[in-house]
Amino acid sequence: MNTISVFAKTILPLSQTFVRDHILGIQNFPVEVLTCRNSEPSRILPMSAVEMGGNRREAWLSALTGRVNKDASEVLDRSSLVHAHFLTDAAFVYAATSRRQIPLVVTAHGFDATAYRSARLRERTGIISEFRRKSIIDYASSIICPSNYIADCLEFESNVPRGKLDVIHNGVADRFFNHPLSATNPNCLFVGRLVEKKGCHHLLAAWAPVHRQHPDAVLHIIGTGPDEKALKEAARPLGGSVLFHGAKPHEFVEAMIVKARVVAVPSSRARTGDNEGLPIICLEAMAAGKPLVCFRQGPLLETIREGASGLFAKEGDALDLADKIGFFLASQEVSHQYGKSARERALAKFTLNAQMKNIEAVYKRILYAEA
Repeated sequence: MNTISVFAKTILPLSQTFVRDHILGIQNFPVEVLTCRNSEPSRILPMSAVEMGGNRREAWLSALTGRVNKDASEVLDRSSLVHAHFLTDAAFVYAATSRRQIPLVVTAHGFDATAYRSARLRERTGIISEFRRKSIIDYASSIICPSNYIADCLEFESNVPRGKLDVIHNGVADRFFNHPLSATNPNCLFVGRLVEKKGCHHLLAAWAPVHRQHPDAVLHIIGTGPDEKALKEAARPLGGSVLFHGAKPHEFVEAMIVKARVVAVPSSRARTGDNEGLPIICLEAMAAGKPLVCFRQGPLLETIREGASGLFAKEGDALDLADKIGFFLASQEVSHQYGKSARERALAKFTLNAQMKNIEAVYKRILYAEA
């Protein structure tokens, strides 16, 4: 039986639910998990992740030479295919994989595909990632992209051959489709890291006019990040109408999605080039029957059907964003109608089961070709 080894550099940040869903969603192959650092295995995954190196020096040595410890070597020797998450992080498993001539699949997610080279080099592991980038692209049997936008970025900005790119959307778990459609309270929800590309600063600028029109409305912000202090300062004049919750486990996020009347995803491309791949919060909100308000840009154009399951605002326009959010806060009935359409679209295009079948089809294509 062909074994798939899934590599994630760290197991597992709260924000990377898509990696967890991928590991748990593989149905027709035995699965092993490789990592450079296993932070909280018992809380995140039911199986153990094998560390390739217990410290930064060992991880870099593995990236440069392909030499790994005994446990990781045994996992690789059992592996028929390695699937690495993030084109940048694949540098830490590429050498060990290519030395053994194991087929490699890489999923690009966002920063790793869209950020400019200068920005990628500034990252903590940027030097080794850039050193290996072309070799990884050349060696990989497939680079999976969560949106056509990411595929376009890799083709036109990183010169990846289109035939090597497989567009497979992120997927949403079945349980989200079972939640009630309507929310009685006029709540707006934002979920994401507090960084430039997520656009929370645009949302706070929009919230002042929203709050004047809907004084009972509350904006809930879930997430943390380097911009948190500045965003809290910007929100101070808005008083109790804006609540920062910090980083929260996925169960809390799911409960807040259910309570929201509208979910705002004001992401846009950052000055570093960094942009979204396909935000999981979009898919989870749609499946839970919540309308989305997004900026009209990039991968967000592949999520909602405008005028049916959500609305687009002009990118960077806080007043337009406020108008679109207020449209849903003003009417529970309208929110319900759009939410129903959003759920239907998520069911048709973004179920986790369907996307996992597509990923497994890529595995079979590669493995049968190797055979």
